[in-house]
Amino acid sequence: MTSPKHSPGPWKMNVARSPASILDANSDCIAKVFLTDAVTKRRDQTHVANANLIVAAPELLAALTELHSAADAYRRSVSRGRATNEAINRMSATLLQAERAIAKAEGRL
Repeated sequence: MTSPKHSPGPWKMNVARSPASILDANSDCIAKVFLTDAVTKRRDQTHVANANLIVAAPELLAALTELHSAADAYRRSVSRGRATNEAINRMSATLLQAERAIAKAEGRL
């Protein structure tokens, strides 16, 4: 796996102004997102969902990378005829990390 070249996470959204700002871990603005419909000027849930997905991107990438690594370690331990407690515990912790990242992407965190 290569090291990420994107702005450092976690990212957050500042909705104090329109358009909303997506900020990196250093509070640098990396994107602007309109949360309202251009015609109705009302908050659009699809726009909000898209913004939540953007904000969660670094955590989703980290969780997926770790899940891949943990699953590979688990697969190797099973192929040797023995799923170690360490591999099982790592897989469980990684699944929780993935669940949190997914919840953030879905706007539940």
